[in-house]
Formats: sequence, C-alpha cells, structure tokens
Amino acid sequence: THGRGVSRSTDGGVTWEDFNDGNISGGVWSLALSSEGYLFAGTSGSGIFRTAAPLVTTIDPG
Repeated sequence: THGRGVSRSTDGGVTWEDFNDGNISGGVWSLALSSEGYLFAGTSGSGIFRTAAPLVTTIDPG
C-alpha cells in the first residue's frame, strides 16, 4: 500500500477500503497488534501510528 496507508477488508478479502485518516504518507513497513487490541503502523517518513481505539477484543490463535 505504498503511499496509501493501511487498507482493511471486512468481508474476507473480497473488497478493500482505506483505513487511515490521511495522515500517513510514504510506505507502511510494519504492522503490529498489541495485546490490548491496538494496531500500530510503522512508516517510512511519517513515524509510528496507533489506532484511537482497540480493533480487536479477543484474538483466536487457531
């Protein structure tokens, strides 16, 4: 997603939409999900971003 930030799908990957507020410029090089459910995005040039609210309340390891 170079230059577009982060994309997400809510239908198993059939369709995708941008998932950022437009502040991310450059490429997103890494994503990490915290144990509290926050998504972090590491970028090339814009720093590190975190979602305002948790995205996941439980993680199914299986």
